[in-house]
Amino acid sequence: MTITALPPDKYDWVGVIETHSGMSVDVMNFTPEFVRLEDIAQSLSLICRYNGHIPSFYSVAEHSVRVGWWLRQHGYDEEIQLSGLLHDAAECYVGDMIRPLKRVPTVGKVHQSLEHALSRQIHSVLGGVFPHPQAVHDADRAIYDWEVANIRTGKVTGWSWDLAKESFLDRYTELIGVVGGA
Repeated sequence: MTITALPPDKYDWVGVIETHSGMSVDVMNFTPEFVRLEDIAQSLSLICRYNGHIPSFYSVAEHSVRVGWWLRQHGYDEEIQLSGLLHDAAECYVGDMIRPLKRVPTVGKVHQSLEHALSRQIHSVLGGVFPHPQAVHDADRAIYDWEVANIRTGKVTGWSWDLAKESFLDRYTELIGVVGGA
C-alpha cells in the first residue's frame, strides 16, 4: 500500500487555526484583535470535557457557566464571576488538554504558558480578572468534583451544544452589563 502525501492547503500553517468566524488566528502570535466572543462560545460549546470519555456530551462552555454560577452562589462579585465564565476561554484556540497531560512537567509547562498568554489577551478584551483569583480556582475545583460525582457517573446529562453556547453568551451579556467593558 502506497501512501501519497496531499499537497499543503490553507490549514497547514504552523500555529494558525481558522475560527468559526473564518478568521485565521496565529496562536503563537496571539493579539487582542483575534478575540471574538462568538468564536469562543461556539468552540467551547462543541469541546467535550474529559476528552469525551464520559457517558454523554458535556461541554467546556457548560462547565464554564457552572463555574460562574458557583461563584455567584458563594457571593463573589460580577467581575470575579466573569473571570470564572472566561477561565477556559483560551481552550477555544488551544483545545482542552486532559488533566493527566497537564501534570506532565514538560507538557504542562508549555501548554500553561501558551494558555496564560492567550488568557491575558482574552481578558484584556472581554473583561474579568487575570491572572485568575483563587476563588476561580476554587470554583473550578468544586465544579470538577461535582462533575466527577454527576457527569462522569451518568447521573446528570450535559446540555446540548447549542444550549451551552446560548447560556454562555447570555451569562456573558448579563455580567458585562453589570461590570462594563467590552
